[in-house]
Amino acid sequence: MAEETHFSALFEAATPERVAELAAFRERFAPGAVPSSTYLEWLCLRNPAGPAYVASVRAGEKLAAFQLLIPAPLNVSGAEALGHFCVEVFTHPDFRGKGLFSRLIAVSKESLAQQGAWLFGHPNKAAVRAWSKAKMCFGPELVPRIALPVPGGERVRRLRLSGSGAAEAAAAKSAFSHLAAVSSASGPAPHNRPSLRYSEAWLRWRYQERPGGSYFLSTHEGAEGLTAVVV
Repeated sequence: MAEETHFSALFEAATPERVAELAAFRERFAPGAVPSSTYLEWLCLRNPAGPAYVASVRAGEKLAAFQLLIPAPLNVSGAEALGHFCVEVFTHPDFRGKGLFSRLIAVSKESLAQQGAWLFGHPNKAAVRAWSKAKMCFGPELVPRIALPVPGGERVRRLRLSGSGAAEAAAAKSAFSHLAAVSSASGPAPHNRPSLRYSEAWLRWRYQERPGGSYFLSTHEGAEGLTAVVV
């Protein structure tokens, strides 16, 4: 009779050593995958909202599966809160089909609930069953709750956020500052659903500092200044 594999689930804050282990795991079992070690370091360790968490399942000392929980500031019923997005889910080929994703969700849900934090995800069809089993709520996609009027246009600008010159960098800083102010002033979202609460530092991290990222910023400026922003 084959020996039964014992699995243990862990939930911990990301560290440089753990990120290096995850990067090596991905490079071994998903060669050519977009997230490089530099990307994972940026994602897990440089977020101004705080370090990521790593949920993992091990078979003895062997890493069997993991997922990352990335922090993002939220508005919830008009109050500040913290949410964590579930991303970068990977399972060792030897342990697929053993329900490890359900274990990852369970340990993440329990650990974040103890902190009063929210857990979010964008599950694909293959993951919906596990999310449903964990009794997660399904709702509309979480989007930035920033609505600005767009009057007859006086000026529309479009600039690339990575590798911009001094003028473009100043324009991006102004736009991010404006978005942060509007986000902070926003009241509760409809039905008290969580909405993203931007800060200038978080926007800069997300759209300007991502390794290999390529984002464009479009702004509309009217007679009274900046009136609309799209990334």
